[in-house]
Amino acid sequence: METTRRRHKKRKKSIGRLFLLLLLLFGIIYGAKTITENEDIMKYIGEAVPYDEELIHETALLAAESGKSEFSMTFETKAIDEEALSTCLGRLLSERYSLSHIGSFSWSSRNFFNRTVIDFTIHYDGEKQDLSQIPEYSFAALEEAIYNSFLSGEEEAVYVFRRNSRIESEEQLTDDFIRALKNSPEYNFRCDHCSHIDRLYEDYAVIRVTYSLTEGLPNIGDVFEATDAEQLWHYAREAFETGLETVIIRSEEKMLPQDQLDSIFISAYYNDAEDIAVLSNNIGHSIYVNDSGRYIAAYRLDFTGAEDYEEYCLATEEKLDSIVITGKTPAEKYRAIFDYILENCVYDDQLRDDILSENIGYEVLHYRGAYGALVRGETICSGYASAFKALCDRYSLPCLVVTGVVENVAHVWNAVLVDGKLYYVDATFADTSRTPERYYMMTEAQYRNVGYIPDDWQYVPQLFREAGLTVS
Repeated sequence: METTRRRHKKRKKSIGRLFLLLLLLFGIIYGAKTITENEDIMKYIGEAVPYDEELIHETALLAAESGKSEFSMTFETKAIDEEALSTCLGRLLSERYSLSHIGSFSWSSRNFFNRTVIDFTIHYDGEKQDLSQIPEYSFAALEEAIYNSFLSGEEEAVYVFRRNSRIESEEQLTDDFIRALKNSPEYNFRCDHCSHIDRLYEDYAVIRVTYSLTEGLPNIGDVFEATDAEQLWHYAREAFETGLETVIIRSEEKMLPQDQLDSIFISAYYNDAEDIAVLSNNIGHSIYVNDSGRYIAAYRLDFTGAEDYEEYCLATEEKLDSIVITGKTPAEKYRAIFDYILENCVYDDQLRDDILSENIGYEVLHYRGAYGALVRGETICSGYASAFKALCDRYSLPCLVVTGVVENVAHVWNAVLVDGKLYYVDATFADTSRTPERYYMMTEAQYRNVGYIPDDWQYVPQLFREAGLTVS
């Protein structure tokens, strides 16, 4: 019995020792793990600094400038002032305008012992802007920024400028922006209205704007830029001949003076050979200009009441397609065109009287153009000249419609070039005269002797100027 009890005691002691040994081993393992975790935590949170919103602000800006998406900061505090931190981040969101590529900031915090770790995330919505390229503020720089927005067709834009002594308050910034808009041809032509927010920061002036663009108008960057009169003449001719009812251009006064525009456009309008000019009730225009002489001009043909003008244009085109002009040389082709018109057209005295008495509607306006001469076979001087020009155009013969007076009566005739020499053709007088040859291929002296006086407002293309045609 005694021996059995001793054995039980020894066994209990052994189990106890084993249990203590296991506890000791567990403690060692757990302690080592805790130490390792704490070391990882300390390594993660890094060196702690006193809580400072200015430091957060500066660190965040540096992170954004270097393109980082995430960064963390550790502070010697158990808690942070969330309202103050939100204010700090609000400043950053405001300054995103100057950085141009920051969409938003977000943050979260964790506490470890007596420290707080704040994890920041920066969300980018564009490429980083080179801050050195941001222009200093000036009214001219603001005008240029607005101009570039309309060139690119932007409906939303942010204009950022480095602040300087030229800008003192947000009120001034707003006043300058409104003044720049009023002085912008692009805005006045292209835009109905806009909304904008103007802010002045310590180092930057910022305008965020949304433009409400007028529907149906082209972007400014797509508008034809006229650099000289001859270039515009050809563009306007082509535009009217292809059926455009509104021709829009942009230019600068130093390249193309505004006082030449009417001359060029109306001359191009009268030299539209296939009836659009005479079918239009009138040609009107709007010009938008700024103080420096940059402008946008829109010329519009008014077809009010002429709903069937396309039908008449098509009939004229089909007739032109059917006419065959013979001749090997330009001189022979000019003669064939002249003879064809005299053989197939007569002068309409009643139409002339109706026009002079202003007793005319759209139903007879068609008759005073190429349609009247070629399709109807009856017209007045403008129809003779338009038909002659239309046929010359079909055979690539230089020809110009010229308006003016003869013996104080309004009249229309043609100028042509043969081997570079200038001549005049008047199919109207030839058809109504007993001496038609007198009005075919008139020299300058013969032309002046008859008494032709061209209107001085019309534009003379370079080809005819070089040959000696003048209207002054």
